[in-house]
Amino acid sequence: MKIRRSVLLTFEVDTDAWAAEYDIAPTTAGADFDTSLINAAPELAEMVSKGWPAVRDLVAVSSSAPLTENTLPDALDAAGLDLWQVRTALRRRHEAECAGVAVEALRGWLATEDHGGRVPRYVIVASDSWDDQYILSASALTVVYEDGTEVSNLHVDQYPGEERYGATLHNALTRGWGAVQPLTALAFDLKTGEVSEQQDERDLRESLGLRPTD
Repeated sequence: MKIRRSVLLTFEVDTDAWAAEYDIAPTTAGADFDTSLINAAPELAEMVSKGWPAVRDLVAVSSSAPLTENTLPDALDAAGLDLWQVRTALRRRHEAECAGVAVEALRGWLATEDHGGRVPRYVIVASDSWDDQYILSASALTVVYEDGTEVSNLHVDQYPGEERYGATLHNALTRGWGAVQPLTALAFDLKTGEVSEQQDERDLRESLGLRPTD
């Protein structure tokens, strides 16, 4: 016979201190902490196992790896599914809040630039290799204008006075999406504030009705 017992742990965090520690906006600190706590579940389980040898190898954390509808274990029960749903909801909320921060940084940066009378509509952010993984890079952006023209390989902080926009955008991208697949790309809609994501920039452009890359 097997039994399952769950323990509820409550954490209290100062969101202002958390925001200062990780250099993010205080408005995103709560969601960022939620995601960090869930991602830390395996480490918490390991700490319990080490501190209480009698339950070593008996502690299971169903959120210890990224789960999708296609990879959910067959044995995942209703409680586990609820945890997966909570994690998914928290992740989506966290990404939405980080996307809002990123859009405001992009709008602020673009307001300092001369666009020759054109109106920026999208900013496409591509992935780049860093420390043996891929992250969304704030160093090679593509601005797509409402008339369909584009300017590529732009750096947010390539001119003096723009550092604050670059730092804010970088933090929003890394805190919101972390490591991504090699060809992942995002498009921030500067008009609506929405963000689109695809595993390949070609698919992203097609979904937005933009011309394909050369």
